[in-house]
Amino acid sequence: MSTFPWEDLPPETADLILQALVRQLRIIEEDGNCDAVHRARLVSHTFKDAVGYLWKLNPRMVWSPRCKQNYRGYGEEGHYVQRVDFAPTFVEGVLRYTADAMAGRYTITANTYSTLYTRVYTYCTQYPPYNASEGVYDALNTVLHALAVEGALQQLDTETKRDRFVVFLLHCFKYLDKFYVKRLELPGVETVLREALVS
Repeated sequence: MSTFPWEDLPPETADLILQALVRQLRIIEEDGNCDAVHRARLVSHTFKDAVGYLWKLNPRMVWSPRCKQNYRGYGEEGHYVQRVDFAPTFVEGVLRYTADAMAGRYTITANTYSTLYTRVYTYCTQYPPYNASEGVYDALNTVLHALAVEGALQQLDTETKRDRFVVFLLHCFKYLDKFYVKRLELPGVETVLREALVS
């Protein structure tokens, strides 16, 4: 496999290329090409650093063969589903992205919100063994506490930013709150978020 000789490019040219690629990756699209983001991080260390955590917003997919239990009008042979083991990484990406957006680094568009909500919905509605409701819920608490310890949430320095952070995440994880949390009588998503921000 040949790799592009980034080191031979003038620094200005390499920077322009990297900036253009990163701008494209910041537009979260529902085009089914999530693996392209994961592969793009392998271009170079510079590109990986420029992309940062944004690749985590695109869950890895796995092929699920067709069976009566998980057939909902998909292809005859099966369909792709989001990998359950990627749920904590996805939650981390959503939390980091939202914190940065509340700090003014990104603008959350309707398309971005719709995509994130759809991915949470998909995680929560996939048939076992691909249902990740428990993994997403557990990751919210665990990852949020880890980010707080790491200092990644220090940019939420005002009550307004913290409230907007919680409200946006409540919308993203609404489906989880509506069914999984209610059915198991667990603390709600808002409670988990506010407790983590206080501690």
